[in-house]
Amino acid sequence: MLRNESRPLAFAFFALVLCSCHTREKPVGSNQTSTPFDEVFRRCATKNVDGLIAACADRDNIIRRMAVASLSEIADKQAAEQLRKSLTDTDDFARESAAHGLGVIKDNNAVPALKKLLNDPAVEVRNAAAWSLAEMKQLENAMVERLGADRDPAKEAAVRLFNPIAQMRLVAEHVEGYNQHVLLSLSPTEPMISEWSERAGRDQIIRDLNAALENQGNLVSSRLIAAHSLVALRTTDANPLLRVVKRKDNWPVQLKCLAVLGALQNKTSVMPLVELINTSEDLKLRSQLANTLGHLGDSRAVPALMEVLAGAEYVQARPIRPSMFDYQGTTVWRKLKKDIQISAATALGRIGDPKAETILRVFADSDFRKELSKKRDPSKPVDVIYLAFGAADEADDEVRKTAREALAKLRK
Repeated sequence: MLRNESRPLAFAFFALVLCSCHTREKPVGSNQTSTPFDEVFRRCATKNVDGLIAACADRDNIIRRMAVASLSEIADKQAAEQLRKSLTDTDDFARESAAHGLGVIKDNNAVPALKKLLNDPAVEVRNAAAWSLAEMKQLENAMVERLGADRDPAKEAAVRLFNPIAQMRLVAEHVEGYNQHVLLSLSPTEPMISEWSERAGRDQIIRDLNAALENQGNLVSSRLIAAHSLVALRTTDANPLLRVVKRKDNWPVQLKCLAVLGALQNKTSVMPLVELINTSEDLKLRSQLANTLGHLGDSRAVPALMEVLAGAEYVQARPIRPSMFDYQGTTVWRKLKKDIQISAATALGRIGDPKAETILRVFADSDFRKELSKKRDPSKPVDVIYLAFGAADEADDEVRKTAREALAKLRK
């Protein structure tokens, strides 16, 4: 409703870890000093509302993001006043988190400020404000007010008629988008981690971070911060990250852990991830597993990735698809299937193993696919290439394009 363009489902996957913001803002006031990162992390881990409220006035934008996002997740009404103040923060992510948090708390005192935020220059902030107003049943009136005092009655009627439909889409988009923004923005800088390491010792910090990451009772924000910090410390133990990925856990935390595993380039994680992509029935997880395996660049993952590309909706020959009568589920399933195939093809191109050339050609070149299909011996057992014939015929154009790009990369 307020969005100019939709946000891709898996945008800049490894930028979530590797391209975090490392800039510092100018001090907001001369008497404001930057709180040490580890102190704010402890406040997040212990859900120290008063301490986090104080950190919202910090001069460092990353510290403020951490504090505001944690307060929004804690959803204590005691923080409502500070969240209203943070709606005017100079940092886009802090404003977005504050707007989101006020919707979670359902602070009606924030309605006038949230209505003003519908004009924010950042689309994500506008969406967060609209989502919060919707949570407080105030969005419809806010949109009518935007038509002006001399509004056309027909336009007002149209707004009120289509508002419920627009709100359903807004809620789905905002929740997904907010989670991705948290992943992107709660990323401490390497100097922050280095200062902490010098004071407390690297090994002890890694133990503390692993414990915080695996504790499902912790705030999602503190677990995301812990995962990202492990990259800066170059941890060599992939097991805590793998345990989070393998169990049923919070999706943003799982996604962050997969990004961290890819960034760390720890080859001991390859076979556990291959086993998971071969057995998981979670299509969204399988797509991100393919991404991570591609970044790890290990040829041992190639057979599994080929199987995923040829049979994205199958797990060990068992189909995973919604009922033919479930229209909404089928629409989502088709999108996830396309995402998995794109991720698998991209990963195969990135790994560059010649064993993947044939299957990529099957998807990339219809003439090659037809010729190869004619030459196939029907007496031979069904293999992954045979499965790819049907999958490639039904594949989305974007999947075929990705296969062509992956093939070109593999041949270099």
